[in-house]
Amino acid sequence: MIVVIIMALVIIGLLGFVFYQNFIQKKTVEGTDTTTSKASTSTPAATTPPAINSDPTAGWKTYSDTTIVHASFKYPSDWTLTSGVNSVDIKSPDFNAERDYTGISSGSVLSIVFGDKKQNPYPSSLDEEVTSNSGTAKQNITLGGVSAVEYKYPTEEEQNNGLAVYAVYNGNTYGMYQMYKLNSDNPYTSLVDNIVGSFKFNK
Repeated sequence: MIVVIIMALVIIGLLGFVFYQNFIQKKTVEGTDTTTSKASTSTPAATTPPAINSDPTAGWKTYSDTTIVHASFKYPSDWTLTSGVNSVDIKSPDFNAERDYTGISSGSVLSIVFGDKKQNPYPSSLDEEVTSNSGTAKQNITLGGVSAVEYKYPTEEEQNNGLAVYAVYNGNTYGMYQMYKLNSDNPYTSLVDNIVGSFKFNK
């Protein structure tokens, strides 16, 4: 009888050990692995911030010549450029006027004009331009690395507002004239400033 009891206890002990090895310990390991996995996936991956392009003229077109305005400059790719004998005009995509550049109802046009010193159609010095021009809000700026003057004025019998930049380089005169709707704020102030800032003399 004692032998039977001992055998029963041994069998029960073996069954308990097998149950512990195959079920209790396995669940403990699985729970540990799950916790570790969750902890590892909760840490976000490091990301690199996108590069910021500080050039306001990035993606713009570049115009350059040595026969018309003898200069180079950048302008927005969606603006329209046309050239004449000694001038280049660039118009905003929303530009609209009654006729040519009079009675502008929307948008803006910027004209760049070259004055050959041999023909001398304009004042031959910066001081002469400042003295003779009736524009208001005059201020000294730099155009292509040389001294220039900027001023505002009414144009075309007060049908448009105007912004002008005037400079003299190697005896030749350079004028940049922006026109936009009368009695309105300049729709492209920063953009025109960037065009002026990109201007370089080719002669």
